[in-house]
Amino acid sequence: MKLLGSAPTGRLARRLGAYVTDCLILFAGILVSQGLILAIGLNPLATHPDGTEPGASLQAWVFVTVTIPCVLYFAAFHAGSRGATPGKRWLGLRVVGTAGGQPGIVRALARSAITLLPFEWNHFVVALFVADSSAPLAWAGLALTYAAVFAYLACVLLDHQGRSPADRLASTRVIVL
Repeated sequence: MKLLGSAPTGRLARRLGAYVTDCLILFAGILVSQGLILAIGLNPLATHPDGTEPGASLQAWVFVTVTIPCVLYFAAFHAGSRGATPGKRWLGLRVVGTAGGQPGIVRALARSAITLLPFEWNHFVVALFVADSSAPLAWAGLALTYAAVFAYLACVLLDHQGRSPADRLASTRVIVL
């Protein structure tokens, strides 16, 4: 039996393919759930009865109906017995602890939250642009979003075990099965 701790590391292209696959699955699910929520009469984009714009309530809406389901999707699959999301399974990858065992729910939640941090930061930046698209803070936030994404990718490429910041902080790694 092959020890998971000594398995080869999943390369960046395969990991990105798995991530894109999972994002497409999530997008389809979120699209359906948002459609159902709108169909029952809840609209986070509507002007409030007092005439104010949604602002913070829209951010909360996105956090509850998009961010939390995304974090839970990745965490549940990574902590599960297969240690992989559908995208990772399709491309022959698995998330394991640094010693090779299952990461467990706490490390899987940490890994998911850290992985999606640039995504959540981007939501915050979009809110700044909605408030004032000429604000230097909004442009700086957008630059920071892209810098974080490129830093994540660079870490995977430069780390001898191909670990992302999320992997390093959660003591996990992505391996090839």
